[in-house]
Amino acid sequence: MTKEKSKYCNCLCHASNVLARNMTRMMDEELSVLNLTSSYAYLLLEVGDKNGINPKSLSKTLELAPSTVTRLIEKMEYRGVLRRDHVGRATEVYLTESGKELIDQIRECIRKFNERAAGLIGENKVQKLASSVYEAAMKIDKA
Repeated sequence: MTKEKSKYCNCLCHASNVLARNMTRMMDEELSVLNLTSSYAYLLLEVGDKNGINPKSLSKTLELAPSTVTRLIEKMEYRGVLRRDHVGRATEVYLTESGKELIDQIRECIRKFNERAAGLIGENKVQKLASSVYEAAMKIDKA
């Protein structure tokens, strides 16, 4: 059974929202084996890359509101995969041993997601689409 084309398919807002929901669903399906969603996975990867990173830097790198980053950190801290150290007035975030054990598994889930997306829409199209969508997002963000 094929899905009927939406009457809003030529609207960039509608089309980009449909794409975002579908991509997020696919990524979250891959990450479900780790009981994570994409936001948590990218947070853990970034902390793993820069162990001892402050939440403000995470907010910029992940392009999320500081309050969202704080909430994500708190949940991962509760799960025992992140810890925060307070150095004076500054806060730094680190992976725990449990968090370090997740990094390779997260990367494997992302690899599977990319492979799945490439199988559905083509590897070259995935790379071009990601680049085009991000470039457009940055232009709109600066407007």
